[in-house]
Amino acid sequence: MADHKVSENGKLTTIIGADVHIKGDMIFSNPACILGEVEGTIIGKSEISVGEGATCKASIEAQVITIDGTVEGDINATERLQLNASARVTGDLVAQTMSIAEGASFIGHCRVGSSAIKSAGSGGSSIEAKPKAPQLANANIADLRAKIAGLAQTKAG
Repeated sequence: MADHKVSENGKLTTIIGADVHIKGDMIFSNPACILGEVEGTIIGKSEISVGEGATCKASIEAQVITIDGTVEGDINATERLQLNASARVTGDLVAQTMSIAEGASFIGHCRVGSSAIKSAGSGGSSIEAKPKAPQLANANIADLRAKIAGLAQTKAG
């Protein structure tokens, strides 16, 4: 079940409990902490945390991303990505800044810095031998953003 807590800065944090399994796309306006299982796409406008014991077969995009659990999918952090000691990640990483703790496991390609963020945002890829499945995940994120924009225009109109 999803729950909420108020963080130190007064923002509401959504918590996806350890007993929850979600299939589909999730969009968070406030910080979120995943403790259960997620399959799909996770988009956060601020911070996303994947807790120890959590499993995500999902692409994740947010400003700040912290991983303590298992992620199978591409990760795009526009500000900071942190892989802690218990993190297990398979997928391509793009981040403005990144830290990987001793003991963390990462299999994939990695791009770090402002030029990496710019090329990821423009849809360009400096990785030529990138597998087809992660490219589909990026297309799903673009489709999801287009749907959100369309819904916002429908509500405004």
